[in-house]
Amino acid sequence: MLSPKTEAMIKTFIKVTVYFVVAAVLIILGTVSYNFGKDVFANEGYEESPGTEIVVTIDSGDSKMDVAQKLYDNHVVEKKMVYYVQSIIYEAKYIPGTYTLNSSMDGESIIEMLCTKPDSDGESQ
Repeated sequence: MLSPKTEAMIKTFIKVTVYFVVAAVLIILGTVSYNFGKDVFANEGYEESPGTEIVVTIDSGDSKMDVAQKLYDNHVVEKKMVYYVQSIIYEAKYIPGTYTLNSSMDGESIIEMLCTKPDSDGESQ
């Protein structure tokens, strides 16, 4: 049997440990959330200018996640979930077609281009 003093010390230790773990989790979640939000609203492309021109085709029926995956696979965007959230925020309504994008374009510019009807040569109007 433990003495009341030892039992009180164990309870205090457990409480302090739980508070420490909760604080650590909150700090980690806050840091991850901040960095994700910073990426969503950053005006940075996959590469620095002048970047690389990349041709991407948007098919009829492609969802926002499908487009994000295509852009990620073609190295137009660095993080597909960041682009996906940007497409939701900027209310992207993609127009099917073939587009010539540049890897230095930011998410907002890409969305603007993909929501504009492309010319026959792949350039959006």
